[in-house]
Parts: sequence; C-alpha cells; structure tokens
Amino acid sequence: AATMAAADMYCGKRNCYDVLGATRESSPAEIRKAYRALSLQLHPDKNKDAKAPALFQEVVTAYEVLRDEDDRKNYDYMLDHPEEYLNNMYHYYRYRTPKVHLGPLLVIVLTVISALQYVYWWNHHRTIVAGAVQAKALRIKALRKAEEDGLVRPGMRKDEIEQITTSVLMSNLDLQGSFAAPRISDVLWVKLLLSPYTLSA
Repeated sequence: AATMAAADMYCGKRNCYDVLGATRESSPAEIRKAYRALSLQLHPDKNKDAKAPALFQEVVTAYEVLRDEDDRKNYDYMLDHPEEYLNNMYHYYRYRTPKVHLGPLLVIVLTVISALQYVYWWNHHRTIVAGAVQAKALRIKALRKAEEDGLVRPGMRKDEIEQITTSVLMSNLDLQGSFAAPRISDVLWVKLLLSPYTLSA
C-alpha cells in the first residue's frame, strides 16, 4: 500500500532529485539552474523526440516539488520515512487540495436561502388568499359590503357580481402574521444587512 501511495505522489516512482540531476544538498539556486537547462533541452517546441513531452513534464513536476521549501521538506521526509505513508499522503495532498474561499460561498448560500425563503412565503400567502376568496362566509360578507357601497345593482350579470365580490373581499382582507404578504425586509439577507442598525436602535 505504501508503494502504491508513493507512486501517486510527487515524482511517482522516480526520485525528484534524480529527474533534475540534483542532490539533496543542492541549493535552491542549483535546483533552478538544473531545471532551466533541462527545460530548454526537453521543451516539446525545441525537442521533436517522441519522448520529449513526457520527460519535460517529469522535469516540470520535479521542479514544482523542489522549488517550494515546505513541499521539498515534506518530500525529503517521505524519502527518509517511506513507511509513514498515511502521514506522507496527508502532507502531500494538504498542499494540493484547492482552497475554498468561504466569502463568496457564504454569499451564494445566503442568496439561495433568501430566494427560497421569499418564494415559499409568497406561495404560502397565495394559498391562504385563494382559500379565503373561496370561503362562503367571507363572500357573503363581501357581497353585502358591495351592495351597501352601491357596487352591485339590479340587472347585473352573475359573473360581474362575482368579480366585484372578489375584488371587495380582497381589498378588505386583513391577513397578518405568517398569513400576511411577505416583505423583502423579512428575508434573511436583508435582516443580516440591517442587523447592525436594528440591534443598536
């Protein structure tokens, strides 16, 4: 298992120092000099040998490992302690795992939550309103109100009376609390933005 893990890390089965023709005692400047010489020699644009691209990639990989002080230190440790493959894997992938910036991620999460929250509230409000409009007792009360206000007159068609009744019912419908129409100021995003002002008030 340790051999398989090592084959997937750093320079694989090859020694990064050997790839560059360097030693563990080589200075950063010597590592850089060896890389430049080999990269010029093996670059696919200049070397048309079929093996050049693969060899060039090995050189680039070895240099990326040895040019970084921390990565080189971890690589040297792996060379000295190959049996500690779990520890070596941890330090290898720790430097190669993409860093997630929490700021933009948090903005996206809050935006999605706020949008879903607002849509849910509107659907809930519309369901309540639809039920209230169909309630027989409320429609009778609205019809009486329409008649008192002179909105309903003798000879009007039934559909016209129904439309006026619905309009009067809607205009006098007083929904509060969780039944009220949602406001932008109630969503999570806006509450968080206004919290410094509301808390200090």
